Amino acid sequence: MTGLVNAGPELILISITAFLVAGFVKGLVGFGLPTIGLGLLTVFVGVEKAMVLVLWPAFLTNLWQGLLGGHLKVLLRRLWPFLSAAVLVLGAGTLVLTRLPVGAADLVLGILMVAYAVPLLAGVVLAIPVRFEVPLGVGLGFVNGVFSGLTGSYTVPGVMFLQAIGLPRDQLIQAMGLLFLFSTVALGISLSSFGLVSGR
Repeated sequence: MTGLVNAGPELILISITAFLVAGFVKGLVGFGLPTIGLGLLTVFVGVEKAMVLVLWPAFLTNLWQGLLGGHLKVLLRRLWPFLSAAVLVLGAGTLVLTRLPVGAADLVLGILMVAYAVPLLAGVVLAIPVRFEVPLGVGLGFVNGVFSGLTGSYTVPGVMFLQAIGLPRDQLIQAMGLLFLFSTVALGISLSSFGLVSGR
C-alpha cells in the first residue's frame, strides 16, 4: 500500500473509484476486482504501480471467496495441478516485467482483457473433456502464472479454464477465489522479491 500512502488526493480518489467499480462487479459475478481495478488504475499509474495498489483489496476479498464457499476440499483435490502450476511460475512473469520497456506490460494487459471479453461477448462456450483436464490444467496454469506475474491479472487463461471444465456455479465462484487468492499471495511475494512493492 506504499503507493497510496505517498499518493496525492487525485490518485486516492481514482483508486477508491476503481475499487468501488471493481468490487461491485466482483459482487455480481464472483470475479473482476483485480482485472477491472488494474485496467482502470493502469491508465493513470501504469501496470506496475496498479499491481501493487490492487494487492491488499484482492487478497482480502479472495480470502473470503476462496476459503468459505463450502467446497474447499473437493476443489483442492480436483484443481491442485492447475493451481500449483499457476503459482509456481508466477515469478517468471514478474521477472519478464522487470525486463520490459515502460508501457509494454500495459499493452499485454489490454490484449488479455480483449482476449477474454471478445469470446465472452460472442457467446463462445469452451468445454474441456475430463480426460484432458489435468494436462491442459497444468499447461494453462503455467501460462496463467506467467501472465499473472507480468500483468497482475489472473483471468486469462485461468478463469477460461475453470469455466470450461464444467464446475457448478457455486464451485466455479469458489475455484476462482482460490486461483485469485493463491495468485495474489504469490504476486505479493514476487513483487517484493523484485523490489517493486515500494515503487521504483
